[in-house]
Amino acid sequence: MELTIQKILEDYWSQILLLLTGLGIVMRLIFDFLLKKKEINHGIFQKNRMDALIRFYSVYAEVKSMWVKLPIFQIYRDELTSDEIDKRIQPPLNKLEASIIELQIYFKEALYDKFKEIEKNMFKMNRHFLDRAFEIDSKISLTQRTNNYIIFREKIEKENSRLLAVINKEISKKY
Repeated sequence: MELTIQKILEDYWSQILLLLTGLGIVMRLIFDFLLKKKEINHGIFQKNRMDALIRFYSVYAEVKSMWVKLPIFQIYRDELTSDEIDKRIQPPLNKLEASIIELQIYFKEALYDKFKEIEKNMFKMNRHFLDRAFEIDSKISLTQRTNNYIIFREKIEKENSRLLAVINKEISKKY
């Protein structure tokens, strides 16, 4: 008795059909599992990305508020020590830096560079402020120093607002 494919199919068609059905079901279960896993990972990634973005905006608002609420007259009149000034300025700037580092995980380089530019602007603001705050023998009046600070702060805020608008536009395209 010679076994051929035709003979096997004729004699064992029901068993072959059952085997193929079982194999199809197993493959579908594996595919569904992998797809579900990928979907869950994507959802977690997107949630974490949005959480990092919300943290950034919160910290950015805190830093921006810190620059506005800073007691400029007291600082320029040397009524606060450098430690007191650092305690007001450094914690929000450190949080901003940590927030921006976290964003690097979730955003492509082109968009991340815009976040870095905002960070650079805030540190530029810090340098400008500290340079003016600790000037020795300054010929510039207190009022003029304060006005220069406010003008520079507004320039930085305007640039950061422009960067934030670009960031928001890019992010809104993706969601």
